[in-house]
Amino acid sequence: MVKKHTPDPYSLSIKFEGDILFRYQLKGRELIENFYQKNSVLSMDVTRSIQIWTSNAGLTKLKINGETLVLGRTGEVHVFTLRCMYIKDKDKYRLEYATTY
Repeated sequence: MVKKHTPDPYSLSIKFEGDILFRYQLKGRELIENFYQKNSVLSMDVTRSIQIWTSNAGLTKLKINGETLVLGRTGEVHVFTLRCMYIKDKDKYRLEYATTY
């Protein structure tokens, strides 16, 4: 049996349903900050972890591997991290969501 020691990438699709200041930082990379206009879409594949800041959670529509994640209400600032955590006793990775503040 071959054990897998790296997680599978997961896909993020983010649709902005209003004008939004949005930041994200992939593990080990520079912070990226942009102002996205209504109906813009940002897509990416992530291998390990990403931290995300959105200035309007209710108008930021996030899908992870096609599944929608509700971030919060309109006008609410939301900061969170998505990360792959290794579960030793199951010898697999699990994607975890954690609010930062």
